[in-house]
This record gives sequence, C-alpha cells and structure tokens, in this order.
Amino acid sequence: MTKPNDPRGFADGVRRPVEAEDANAALRERFRTLLEQVTRNEVLLRKTQERELELLRATTLTELYERTVNGLRDAYSLDHVTLNLLDPQQELRRMIATEKCAASVLAQVHFLDSIAKYAPQLETTTRPWLGPYKLEVHRGLLASQIRGGSVALIPLPRAGRSIGILAFASRDPRRFTRDLASDFLAHLGVIVSICLENTVNRTRLTLSGVTDYLTGLHNRR
Repeated sequence: MTKPNDPRGFADGVRRPVEAEDANAALRERFRTLLEQVTRNEVLLRKTQERELELLRATTLTELYERTVNGLRDAYSLDHVTLNLLDPQQELRRMIATEKCAASVLAQVHFLDSIAKYAPQLETTTRPWLGPYKLEVHRGLLASQIRGGSVALIPLPRAGRSIGILAFASRDPRRFTRDLASDFLAHLGVIVSICLENTVNRTRLTLSGVTDYLTGLHNRR
C-alpha cells in the first residue's frame, strides 16, 4: 500500500495519463494509415474502371500496347509500366511488325518464351504479387530499373495459366505493399488478357485477308 506522502504514488498517477496518451496516439496513427489505404484503394478502383473502358476499345495491337503501357502509367502516376507477353512461337512479334507501333511503346513490351523463367509463382495464379522492388528478381520484367521502390506484378490469366505479366513500378516503397487490396488489380489483369485475345484474333483475321494461306505472301487485290 502506498503511503500518502510516498512519491511513488505521484509517479504512478503521472505515468497512467502518459501511457493513455501514447495509446491514443498509436490508435490515431493506425486509423490514419488505414484511411490512407482505403483512399488509395478507392482512387485505384475508379481509375481502373476508366482505363478498362479504354483498353476494351482498342482494335489493334498498337492501340492496346500504347493504352496499356502509357495509358496505365499516366492514369496511375506510375514511374514505369511494362507489358510482358508469353510469345514462344513469336506470333505476337510477327503481328506487331505489320503495324506502325512507336519504338518508345515497343520498348515497354517484353516478349517472353516462358513465364516460369521470370515469375514461376505467377504462372498458374490470378493473384497479383505486390512488394518491394528487387533488382535481381524483377529486372527481367521491367523495361526500366528503379532504385528501391515497390512493384505490382499482375498475371494475365487465360485457361488456368498466365499468358503474360503486367508490371507496375513506383519509386515509392509504400505504393505497392502486401496489405494493399489487389482484387481490382487482378480484375485489370483479366481485362488486359481478354483485350489481348480479342486484338490478336482480329489481327489474325486481318492478316489472313491480305496474305496467301499457303505461301504467306500478300494477296494481290
């Protein structure tokens, strides 16, 4: 029992309000962090919906590539966006060679012979990977390198497998963290995959109309 004049009683009385204030400060900081995350998620969702409409309107590979790498980079205020596409037979490379796609856009498009070589964890999943940028891990998926920062690797799913990876990069290490909701980024990956399939099929039809099936030479019209 503390005596009336015992200084320890006074110290305990001072300590309790200080501890309560520290706890309140920690709660306020946690609330502020959660509010920032919610706000970021809402902004990303709105921008994702707007950009999806633009992607769905693309009628050529050139339009799709430009709207993906430049359009998404500008819309999300990202430092870099790279579109990595599975192309083991080099069909996509032959197709884009028939179009007038800007070199600056093509520099942000990587054609891969294998997804497993660069991101084995994304080969059969639709869930994006978010986390810190690591040069030795991510250099093959980004056309430009950054110091530090964070990345979002978004699979492009089709028939249970990934046909590409959309890579977002930011110099902000807190931009893409593992506690950030990624459902809308996964949905964006689905949309890009659908758009890619649509434009590839449309390009095939276009090329088949101007190219002889047997010789591969242009038909004379």
